[in-house]
Amino acid sequence: MQQGKHRIEVIPKQLKRRKLLKRMIKICAKKEPIDFILYIGDDTSNEKVFNYMNTLQRQNARDSLLFADDLVLYPCTIGRRVTQANFFLSSQDAVLKLI
Repeated sequence: MQQGKHRIEVIPKQLKRRKLLKRMIKICAKKEPIDFILYIGDDTSNEKVFNYMNTLQRQNARDSLLFADDLVLYPCTIGRRVTQANFFLSSQDAVLKLI
């Protein structure tokens, strides 16, 4: 159990967000190559995922059969801070408006 900003998360200890994203990519790519990933996180526990997404971008993931040629990645955080995320939203309300 982790306490966050105005919330409590119950997360299995073995859950790793980056590993979960990799698994989701493999599952979703079975139907067709992935062309868009939006990952929004609001604290430092998401940095490994942001870093992984940036690595995909740098390594030109388009060469992989998992991803479409026009792949777009949006690692996004809520609020401006030092982060590996390339994009930010000002608040959780902004996330709702985006969705």
